[in-house]
Amino acid sequence: MGIAFVFWSRAVARGSAARLGALSYLTPLLSTLCVYFALGKPITGATWVGMALIVGGSALGARPWRAAAPRRRALDAGSAP
Repeated sequence: MGIAFVFWSRAVARGSAARLGALSYLTPLLSTLCVYFALGKPITGATWVGMALIVGGSALGARPWRAAAPRRRALDAGSAP
C-alpha cells in the first residue's frame, strides 16, 4: 500500500487530479485481467461488456470539457449593468 500511495502522491503532484480520478476507475478492469491471467478463469461476455463500459466511462471522464466557457461568457454579459 505504501508503494501505491507514493505513486498516487506523485501523480497528483505532477498531473491533473480529475484525470487521475478518471483513471482510477480502471482498477476493477485491471484486477479482473489479473484474475484471468493468474488463475485462468474465463471472462464471460457480460464481463467484457462491463470492461468496455469502464474504459469508455474513464475516457469520457478524462476528456477536458470546454463547452461551459461560452455559456459562462453569455451569463457574464447578461449580468452587466
